[in-house]
Amino acid sequence: IKEYVEDTAGTKTYGLDGEITIWKNDLNNNGVVYSGTTLESTAGANEGVYLYIGMRRGGNKYYALDVTDRSEPKLMWRIDGGTGDFTELGQSWSKPILGKVKLNGTPTQVLFFGGGYDEDQDDATTAQVDDIGRSLFMVDAKTGRLLWSAGPNSSDDLTLTDMDNSIASNVTIGDLTNDGLTDVVFTSTMGGEVWRFDINNGNSGVGDFATGGEILDINGSSGDDNRKFFAHPDVSLFAPRGEDPFFLVAIGSG
Repeated sequence: IKEYVEDTAGTKTYGLDGEITIWKNDLNNNGVVYSGTTLESTAGANEGVYLYIGMRRGGNKYYALDVTDRSEPKLMWRIDGGTGDFTELGQSWSKPILGKVKLNGTPTQVLFFGGGYDEDQDDATTAQVDDIGRSLFMVDAKTGRLLWSAGPNSSDDLTLTDMDNSIASNVTIGDLTNDGLTDVVFTSTMGGEVWRFDINNGNSGVGDFATGGEILDINGSSGDDNRKFFAHPDVSLFAPRGEDPFFLVAIGSG
């Protein structure tokens, strides 16, 4: 706000421009989350309300806040792109999507988000291979620790050498068995692609946690065919009587 009032920057100033994700962890489902300061807090032990937000044009970080006690919000964790486990993370455009998986036999609340936006796309008039953002990340919602990733690097748990475009869009998740666990993830890329990942919740670890691949590529070699997906796939599951079920995936190229 100070930058805008003084108008000294000469260019647009960006801040926390990402969408906010809220996790209301009401374990006993009574509609109230206790902060640990009331006599009834034992009824909701380990409950809490948490906010997650990225920066979009503002930068390449994600923030998590504990706002269970609204008068005393606390920073839970921060993810810094360009370093450590998140070297691949570009501008944090992708809204963190809350899900639950079973990893090594343990149900875990997680966040899924794309690898981010590569600023080189600003001037790209034809299809290109991006330098960063070419990943799907899954982190622990309480700690921010990286649990699993898919991408073109040898450090990724699921290595996909043809995943060469950044993921600025949100991801779409689904629970196909109605057991509260995420079974499938769809996402789109700046290269006009849609990817699908199937999660094995009976896994023995990250090595067999998920499989995945590209299911659509509508990008051509000319400038007129240079389609970029900023929007996430909208996915519906159809189960016609007497027929095999199928997904209907709808997406706009912007």
